[in-house]
Amino acid sequence: MTDVSTRTAGPIALVGSGEFLPQMVDVDRFLLTGRPPRAAFLPTAAGEEGAASVNRWLKLGTDHYTAMGIEPVAIPVLNADDANRADLAALIDDVGLIYLSGGNPGYIAKSLRNSLVWDAIVRAWLNGAALAGCSAGAMVLTASAPDVRGGRRVSSEPATNLVEHITVIPHFDRMSQWNPRMVEEAQAQLRPGSHLVGVDEDTALVGGLTEWTVMGRQRVTVFGPGGPMEFTHGQQLSLPR
Repeated sequence: MTDVSTRTAGPIALVGSGEFLPQMVDVDRFLLTGRPPRAAFLPTAAGEEGAASVNRWLKLGTDHYTAMGIEPVAIPVLNADDANRADLAALIDDVGLIYLSGGNPGYIAKSLRNSLVWDAIVRAWLNGAALAGCSAGAMVLTASAPDVRGGRRVSSEPATNLVEHITVIPHFDRMSQWNPRMVEEAQAQLRPGSHLVGVDEDTALVGGLTEWTVMGRQRVTVFGPGGPMEFTHGQQLSLPR
């Protein structure tokens, strides 16, 4: 469990897909409301995919926030060494939003855990900055960050546990069709008292740490002892710690 006061912490967004695309503009504007108009974004989850992939994420983020009238702050943390660079950690100061984009959840977990950059992210969040993660970026904020290769889970990597009572499945509408046993497999690994949550594409679960609101065009599904419950845009839900 997060062992620091969260009384002044900013909101968290767990996003199923769509980072830096038009369908997520409303979510980003909500997260930045009342905060400095500066958005930091990290392509860390794609760090092992090569320069073309990383540059694509950096350009998407830069173009997206520039079009919104928000100052883009690209932070090229690609591995654990980068994550311990003080100059890159310093870029997170005074931003209104920190965004972790997609790729391999296990890789971003290994890269950011116990690093200067991660400490700076948590510090900024506790001081009121919004924190968003999409796909792998969402998974690393919660309780489970599987290390994947070629779209296939190969091992389990501990996540950051910032939202330690939730395990999230992003792209849930698509992933549940690709692997019908995904929910069963995830439930088997769920820690006692934790919640399994599926977030569809172009959809976000926004709030934290216990009270949340759904934003986006599709659904959030919460799997509990009474069976799955679905929530759509504007609906609120509680996920107690």
